[in-house]
This record gives sequence, C-alpha cells and structure tokens, in this order.
Amino acid sequence: MTSHNNTKGDINLKDEDIKAGKDKAIGMYKVVEEYLLANPDTRKMGVISFAQEYESPIDPGRLFKALIVDSHNLCPKLMSQSINSIDIIEGDGDVGSIKQINFAQGDVLGEKLKSIKYEVKFVADEHGGCICKMLSEYYSDQEIEFKDEDIEFGKERATEMYKVVEAYLLTNPHTYTRKMGVISFAQEYESPIDPGRLFKALIVDSHNLCPKLMFSH
Repeated sequence: MTSHNNTKGDINLKDEDIKAGKDKAIGMYKVVEEYLLANPDTRKMGVISFAQEYESPIDPGRLFKALIVDSHNLCPKLMSQSINSIDIIEGDGDVGSIKQINFAQGDVLGEKLKSIKYEVKFVADEHGGCICKMLSEYYSDQEIEFKDEDIEFGKERATEMYKVVEAYLLTNPHTYTRKMGVISFAQEYESPIDPGRLFKALIVDSHNLCPKLMFSH
C-alpha cells in the first residue's frame, strides 16, 4: 500500500505526521477485515489483473496532469474515435477523483466485464522523462477465463491513451507545465482475507461500507 499526500506547495512532514497517516490508513483496513471475517458469506468476485510499464520522455508532473487530472477534457478531444466522454463520478477532477471512461465502441471483453480499474504510478527517470507503471484490474461478477488475445487487447487499449497524450505533449511543450507537490510513503499489511473480497469491500463498496463501520472510530 502506498499513501500519497498531495499539496499545492512544499511541506515538511514530521515523524509524528507520517506515523499518524500510516495509523489512519491501516485503521480502515483492520475495520473492514474484521467485518469480512465476521461475515464470511459476503459475495466473492472475479478479479483478473496484469501489470505493465511504459517509458515516456515526458516528465511525470506534466504527464500526470494531462493524462489523469485533465483527462476528462483532453482525452475525448484527442481520441474522439474511441472515447465518447470521460465523466467525473466523484470529486472535482483533481487528485482523489473517480472518473468513468465511456468508449465509443465495444470490445472483445465487453460482454464479460462489469468494470476495469487502472492503477497508475509515474516514476521520474534520470533523463527527465518517466516510467509509467500500470496495474490493470478486470472485474466480473462471474468466473471468467481470459484468452491470450484478450490480455493483449487489454494491454494495447491501456497504453493507447498514453501514446496519444504523450504525442500531444511533445508537440505542445508549453502545456501542462505547472507542477504540484506530492509526499508519499509505502507500507504493507497482511490480511487473512482473499484479495477479491477485500478489494470489493475496501475499494469498490467503500463509499457505502466504510462510513458505517468507522462511524465511531
């Protein structure tokens, strides 16, 4: 688990601030874990995931702002043939927001999946560019079996948007140049709950479950 604390300027975190952040992050995991252990019959789900990396000459700040923060404005314009729109489901479009990508056409996975989640991390390299590390999670209400061509199609679609936005930033070097401050720390937490159930309770249904469980915490 990696926790990111985003600010609009430079900040100096004390040791007690870091500890408080770690304790708060772990607190929600433990509460949800206790709930799942006490309710073993909660519905399981199928989750298939794969990781991939993509090297880019664009610095991580610019790529993050164009590809993530402003994606709902930029990507439908650059990829109008494949993306109808990107809707902001939760938040204001900035860090922590949830967005829904509405594709212009179906694909070989459309009948099998309920949703797809992309977890992206931009790591600066020594040449001024970055390495984009992406974890793709394909969620279904049923057990599914992916063929090799399904996986390759998913990987190609995931990187397509990166390449289009990268090309735009290379030809427009003065766009998305404002940087933002990010402080992050990593931690691990072992749980007896299988990853599918924990993911569904802690991430997919967190907006319903966590406020109820942590009301008195």
